[in-house]
Amino acid sequence: MVIIAFIINIILSLLIAKGASNRNRSGVGFFFLSFFFSFIIAGIILLVLGEKKTGTAGNTANPS
Repeated sequence: MVIIAFIINIILSLLIAKGASNRNRSGVGFFFLSFFFSFIIAGIILLVLGEKKTGTAGNTANPS
């Protein structure tokens, strides 16, 4: 029974990691967050944070 719960935890953590990667977040970081704490908490955090904006970080110059 414990092995089944462990396998389910790994599968759900991988799904959270894939979702984080699709939102330009750290898939590895969210995997470990999900695996060691809770996939429910990690999923909620991922949904609240939303998609990370890509582009030039720290570039606040006005192009006009």
